[in-house]
Amino acid sequence: MTTTTAALAVGCAGAGGRCGRRGVLVTGGASRARWYSTRFVVAAADRVPTDSRRSTYLRSRSFAVTVHQCSRLRARARARFSFVIRNRRLVANGRRFRIIIRRAVHRSDGKTTLVPLGERDPFGPEGIISPSPQGFDGRLFCCLGAHGLTRDGKTPAEAWTFEMDRTLWKTTITSYAGWFTNSFRRRRSVLVGLLLSILLLVICVQYNTTNDIGIQSIRTTLIMSEFETNEQALSKQQQSVPIPAQVKNIKKDEDINFIERQQPARKSRRTQLNTELQEPLPYVPPHRLVHIDFKGAPPKLLYLQKLFPLIKKFGGTGLLLEWEDMFPWSGNLSPMAAGNAYSKADIKEILKMASENNLEVIPLIQTFGHVEFALKLPDFAHLREVQESPQALCPSNNASLNFIEQMIDQILEIHGNVKYLHIGCDEVFQMGECFRCRAKAREDLFLSHVKQVATYVRMKSPVTTPIIWDDMLRHLSVATMQLYDIGKLVEPMVWVYAEDVYRFVMQIVWEKYQIVFPHAWTASAFKGAFGETLYIPNVKRHLENNLNWLQLMSNENSRFTGGFKGIAITGWQRYDHFSVLCEVLPSSIPSMVVNLLATTNGYMNQSLQANLNEGLNCGIFSHTNEYDGDFLNLNTDPYLWEQFSRCTFPGNQFFRLLYRLHTIEIDYDEFILVTKKNRGWMTSYNVEHDFSAPIRVDELMTDHSHIHRSLLSLIRPLQESLIGIFDKYTVSEWIEQRIYPMIRELEKIQKEAHDLKAKKTWPKRPLPMLKELSRIGVTDRELSTPSNDGT
Repeated sequence: MTTTTAALAVGCAGAGGRCGRRGVLVTGGASRARWYSTRFVVAAADRVPTDSRRSTYLRSRSFAVTVHQCSRLRARARARFSFVIRNRRLVANGRRFRIIIRRAVHRSDGKTTLVPLGERDPFGPEGIISPSPQGFDGRLFCCLGAHGLTRDGKTPAEAWTFEMDRTLWKTTITSYAGWFTNSFRRRRSVLVGLLLSILLLVICVQYNTTNDIGIQSIRTTLIMSEFETNEQALSKQQQSVPIPAQVKNIKKDEDINFIERQQPARKSRRTQLNTELQEPLPYVPPHRLVHIDFKGAPPKLLYLQKLFPLIKKFGGTGLLLEWEDMFPWSGNLSPMAAGNAYSKADIKEILKMASENNLEVIPLIQTFGHVEFALKLPDFAHLREVQESPQALCPSNNASLNFIEQMIDQILEIHGNVKYLHIGCDEVFQMGECFRCRAKAREDLFLSHVKQVATYVRMKSPVTTPIIWDDMLRHLSVATMQLYDIGKLVEPMVWVYAEDVYRFVMQIVWEKYQIVFPHAWTASAFKGAFGETLYIPNVKRHLENNLNWLQLMSNENSRFTGGFKGIAITGWQRYDHFSVLCEVLPSSIPSMVVNLLATTNGYMNQSLQANLNEGLNCGIFSHTNEYDGDFLNLNTDPYLWEQFSRCTFPGNQFFRLLYRLHTIEIDYDEFILVTKKNRGWMTSYNVEHDFSAPIRVDELMTDHSHIHRSLLSLIRPLQESLIGIFDKYTVSEWIEQRIYPMIRELEKIQKEAHDLKAKKTWPKRPLPMLKELSRIGVTDRELSTPSNDGT
């Protein structure tokens, strides 16, 4: 029996006709060739379509193939694999080929004859390959480097020969085996990737588990070792020193991610832990000052007597006291003292209470800007930089320095030789405007004035270091500040009350400060920073501000020669001397305590909840949250009404009443919006023309009496809750600013509603024009219509 053999020659080409070791020609036709080096692709194109059965045969048959690799440089190797021809694609070993039949080989009686495709139909009855119902019987050779596609007239360095030997009894088994093998190999990259991912996940989990167990074992060993040897010493240390913890960043998606407390492994005298296993300690400022602003609203001494121990209990080390007009100025300065100012005996008692609680007192006086409490008076109006405004002193007026020296003398006389004196100098809005100062540069005016004041302080009390607010220094150059030796005279207190601290004091500013100043202070806020008319602080925002300050101080501390001295948590009572009251002290105690506790420990998380509840005397009413993260629920309760309303801290009754006021305000604002703006029967137009529907007026006034009675019922308890904290003037001012405007507006609307309903008949339209409109150019004459030509 003659064996019929056909060979499909697959060309190999590239730059200069060269062949790579693992490449096979990829073409779409007999006349075009492209080279691919990483995958085999051969197409069943250019085949002579003589019979539909042959097309089906080429698309659907599977073959078991023996591969012969022919090379001049290596011995012949054999490898067996399968391929399948489907949809005019040859798939072999997971690779896809596009078949181009370039020529056929007729092999008979041991002779091989190359038959050009154009001369004979290899698939016809007279051709070489003739399909039969029993399958294809013979051998199929597919060689590289066939006629016309050689390199330098020689065969390529490598040639692949596909030898197919198919028998009838292997048809079914081979077909299914080839299908299964190729299906697997076509997806082997996906399967291999999946297996590698699973393996990597298992390794990571195993590594983390082993690492955690190892570290925990080391920590347990160290703690137990130290506990056994130093049990009494550790117990005393834990009572006096807060456990340090790790500070991490806060989330940006409007959510406070309370910083996880990570207790570092204690050092053992016998065991030394690898530095990689030691966790960094959280940054805790050396001094933690609480700023108390007395401007125009002095708390009673009895309330301060309760407040100072609370500050000390939660980690405060000192007080930054801003006296302003509440100080008992005397002599030429006596007009500056307010009618309800403290007496000298009161000041001494306050200082005594601070000393009893080991709180260092740093007095704060304004010596450049924000001197409204003095410059508003006719006695000191001549010291103004701008005569129309009492905001800032004229630094070129010799009388200004005499005035400041007298203030410093009286402050130091009562406070003694304090270690620090804050001399203000922030927000000098008006400078270089009077006839004396116009010829000088603003930076020279500022720095020369600060130098004079700081020099006088150091001369008067050599142990006293002046502190100034930093905002007027941020734009100054290093050379300018060094020219006035400002770094040797004062220490800056860098203040930012917003959450993003670096946004307001950028890195370039810190680099300048680190060159000029060996030390620095920082200032955050627990109240009085997010609105002049607020009556309760947003604890969420203030806490984020303080935690971001801790992170920044941790980053920048080592760059200063002496590091940071500390942080002042400010609590402003007014934005300036003329402003109304913002958040007063009793409404801000939870905010003060939370932020002071965070700065004292370097973090804020659920581990501090017991200390928080105990310090605020929450008792059996203490709020607990078992969920991790935001244990204070600041996202839903940013003012902490739900958390601390039942606690008995100083001022708790007033704090609780503010929640009632808040709910009444919501109803009031909605009533005003609906009545005067959203609905069309009680607007200013209706009231002015006495023109409305009585039934509609009754509908709008449904909630009026309820809101009005609620406000009236709140006045007496508010008075009673504040009378033990502030004097009658402050209590009266607060109610006048917060409650009375709403009552007055409701009474006005009630009168308007009464007048509108009293009307029984109404005029026909058009209603008369409002005479006051003529003042803004509205005429009562009929306007002519302009013509098309514009005349």
